[in-house]
Amino acid sequence: MKISPQQRKILAAISEVGAVPNPALAKIAGYKQHSVRYALADLLKREIIRYFPCINACALGYSAYTVYFSLASMSEREREVVIKHLVNSEITSWVAELIGDFQYATTAFVRTTAEFDTFLQSLGSKSKPIFSDKAVRVDF
Repeated sequence: MKISPQQRKILAAISEVGAVPNPALAKIAGYKQHSVRYALADLLKREIIRYFPCINACALGYSAYTVYFSLASMSEREREVVIKHLVNSEITSWVAELIGDFQYATTAFVRTTAEFDTFLQSLGSKSKPIFSDKAVRVDF
C-alpha cells in the first residue's frame, strides 16, 4: 500500500511523540488540523493504523520492571513451569522469548520494590538458582 508524503510525515510525528490530540499533531507535522484529520481517517480506513486502548499504569501508582533474563540449566519441564508462571501472573503484562544476550524478557507492574522482589522469588526454587543471567530496567 502506498501512502502520501503528507501521511508519511504525520506517521513520523506519531512515531516520535505518540498519541497526542489532533491540534498538537498538526502543529508537530506542520499541517492544518483538517488535513491531519483527513489523513488519519484514510490511514484508519485502510487499516494502516488503528486505535487500541492503552493504560498508563505509572499514573495509577505502579512502576514497570522489565526483566531480561536467561534461565539456569534446568529440564524442559521446569523451564515450561517458569514460563507458564510468568504468562499467568497477574502482574506481568507480556513475556517474550528473545535471541541475543538474554533468552527471555517480561515486564511486571508493581507498587513497591518489595513486591517485585517477592515476584522474582516466586519464580524459582530455594534449592537452586533460577537465573543464569539477568538485567532489570525500572520505569517510574
